[in-house]
Amino acid sequence: MPTAAFPAYCGLLASLCLDIVGGRSSPASTLSSSDLLRRFGPIVTAVAAGGLFPLGFAPFDYVLVAPLSLAVLFLLWLTAGSLQAALLGFWFGIGAFGVGVSWVYVSLHDFG
Repeated sequence: MPTAAFPAYCGLLASLCLDIVGGRSSPASTLSSSDLLRRFGPIVTAVAAGGLFPLGFAPFDYVLVAPLSLAVLFLLWLTAGSLQAALLGFWFGIGAFGVGVSWVYVSLHDFG
């Protein structure tokens, strides 16, 4: 089944998982490391920068980490289209809130 039969939001997933050969889909058997880095490198970078972002606030107070992690996100946005930039911002937020959500427990346990 060609990727044109998929809805638009599934096109990226289909292109990652399927190799279209002559109108038939077959599993993508050869993914080189450069292909993986090009596809997932910005996502991993955004999650890592988001994970470092909460370290700029209390109780860690590494003051330069927060602006530098935002700078990394802005650099990723320079080469991204609008949809990819929104997704990179989403992954940055996943990293930031995944690491920085511990304050919810502290505020409910100590003050709640």
